[in-house]
Amino acid sequence: MNIRNTGVVVKWLDAYGVNYYSNQYTKTNWTGPVLNPNQVAAINIIIDGSTFTFQSKNTYTIALTTTRNNIFTFTITA
Repeated sequence: MNIRNTGVVVKWLDAYGVNYYSNQYTKTNWTGPVLNPNQVAAINIIIDGSTFTFQSKNTYTIALTTTRNNIFTFTITA
């Protein structure tokens, strides 16, 4: 997916979580991109398949966490 830093400070992404009903996958030691203000970056949300896998037509909640502990949450449909 593509994300954009619409803020005025540099953001470092360092964790993400994916929720689907009662299933959750969290990656806390992720080395995500560094985003300068107004920069767009392509990121991949990888699920290891042990908790669940992305299934077509299902809706998932994604939470991205920055090193400043800002959490950005959104939903996607696979």
